[in-house]
Amino acid sequence: DNGRAYALLHEATHAILHWEFVRAARSRGDLPAWLDEGWAEYMQGRIANTNAGKAELRAQSERPDLEQALRSGELYGLHRVLNFKSADFGASTRQDVKYAQSWGLFRFLCETDDADLRGLFIDYLRAASRGQGQASTFRKLFARAEAELAAAPWR
Repeated sequence: DNGRAYALLHEATHAILHWEFVRAARSRGDLPAWLDEGWAEYMQGRIANTNAGKAELRAQSERPDLEQALRSGELYGLHRVLNFKSADFGASTRQDVKYAQSWGLFRFLCETDDADLRGLFIDYLRAASRGQGQASTFRKLFARAEAELAAAPWR
């Protein structure tokens, strides 16, 4: 699309994440689906195509299509997002919202100005690399920020 290989960037991110979090971690666990898809969507939004075929790294992830999906109405709760399975992204219902919320949560935690939240996110990524990326791990780490995370990433 306009000289930019969207699917290639998205799928390459999945491949790198699979290698780092599954293969290199000796298959101690799979990457949570929200994190896998959210990260791939995030990276897709970080690459700008200013001239056909030339890519630039943006300071932040920009995804107007996903922002629109977040404004479209009924969203899933944080607990449900954390428990998405890979099959949920292939389901025909509300795919755009699932991708948007996964991207929104990843983007919020990655780009927040709150150093404590970013630190907790890094702790969560480390846990996920040890096969402990379950929703319960996330909720335990972010217990004090639960109310904020239930709304802020979708704005």
